[in-house]
Amino acid sequence: MNPRDEAQHLVFQQMLEADPLDEVTHRVFADWLEEHGLDDEAAIQRAWTEARYKEARAFFQELADHYDMRFADLIDGAHKYQDSGEYIVLWGDTEYAVPEEFWDHFVILTGRPVPDDKRDTSILSCTC
Repeated sequence: MNPRDEAQHLVFQQMLEADPLDEVTHRVFADWLEEHGLDDEAAIQRAWTEARYKEARAFFQELADHYDMRFADLIDGAHKYQDSGEYIVLWGDTEYAVPEEFWDHFVILTGRPVPDDKRDTSILSCTC
């Protein structure tokens, strides 16, 4: 992607970060992504609905509460896992696998595609 396209991509991401429920921006962004050959990202934006977003947000909030961590830390940890394979570290003894639907909800919340080979459910580690 050239620098101008990268800047436009970033603007769309910032707009959606500021107002994740803006359906019009999701649709326009999907068209833009498709025009720029980013079909996987376009498909994510086209599949987005407010109901799916709220369901994904509730799923992540419940999971964060279950692991006694902040919602933002769980999202950040999932990004780090995707970027570097770094595990999300939890305090105490708990199960170390996230539910299978974790990555589907992550995609809806963040708009970030997650390839099949990066959809591992064993992304948690303990301090024990």
